[in-house]
Amino acid sequence: MIRIIDYGQNSVLKTCVTLCLMLLLTVVAIVPVEAASRQWSTSGTGSKVVVADCNNCDEDIGILISCSSSGQGAEALVYWVASEKGQENTIAPIKISIDGKSFNRQAKVQYFGLVGYTPQFKLSSDDPMFEALQAGATVKISFGENSVSIPLTGSRVALDKFKVQCGLAY
Repeated sequence: MIRIIDYGQNSVLKTCVTLCLMLLLTVVAIVPVEAASRQWSTSGTGSKVVVADCNNCDEDIGILISCSSSGQGAEALVYWVASEKGQENTIAPIKISIDGKSFNRQAKVQYFGLVGYTPQFKLSSDDPMFEALQAGATVKISFGENSVSIPLTGSRVALDKFKVQCGLAY
């Protein structure tokens, strides 16, 4: 049974209860409820297929790999190491380590508004980084002063689907 409390003229008590309820709702709203959603997934088909480090993550994508617009290989964008400062269309080094194996590349810097200056690099169809991403547990990426570790949970299945749809599987 729900009981309605009449606070009458006691505005201090009414304000306190209201603030406590607002605080409780705020805490509930910011607690991550989808920790398991950090699993790699594929969406789209054919040349429009993409693979990301998450499932149903809206704007919270750490890394996104798409079919190359040239039809050869793929292109990776690493949003989580984007920088507030930079210059679009310049080339800068990006360091990638997958379970201790290094893949140092040159990345083209792309500007994405509020995200910032984001590194984009190419992956050839036979790039050993694909196998490392599928077999590893964590990828660590450094770009400029920023670095991030991204779990590779579900990457084997997601990248297999991606490679077939993108025409990279042999």
